[in-house]
Amino acid sequence: MHMATQRQILANRKNALRSTGPKNTSITRFNGLKYGLRANSEIIPDEDPEQLQALKDGVKVDLSPDGELEGEIAKQIAGQLWLLRRAQAAESAIIVREARFSGPGEYYDWQALLGDGYLLQASRLGNRAMRRIDRLLKGLRDMREGVMPEKR
Repeated sequence: MHMATQRQILANRKNALRSTGPKNTSITRFNGLKYGLRANSEIIPDEDPEQLQALKDGVKVDLSPDGELEGEIAKQIAGQLWLLRRAQAAESAIIVREARFSGPGEYYDWQALLGDGYLLQASRLGNRAMRRIDRLLKGLRDMREGVMPEKR
């Protein structure tokens, strides 16, 4: 293992003072975002916050949560449904972008569709959201029926 000399350490510190990153991250925070598949933000560009709120309200009405814990489960289910919708929209966008037709009766160039990994990533996100929704609904059902959760 190579140890940095005192001179190198001082030079690194001096250089670090010059590279402070973007001053306004509101402009750059979505630079790495292509389809929103790994977004940490609840809402990404081209998504409607009112649609998310309508989804949350609808889930709350459908599940009629009783108490704080059931309310939290309902919020998590709405969040996973939102991610599922995002995954489905991403899959559609990827197929539209990458689909290559050479004429009537031709098929998608699936190699191009799978090439950058985004289609697989979108599919995995959707599958993960569905599994989480299933687990959350089972937990809510068990809670309402007085069933104690299994220990792992």
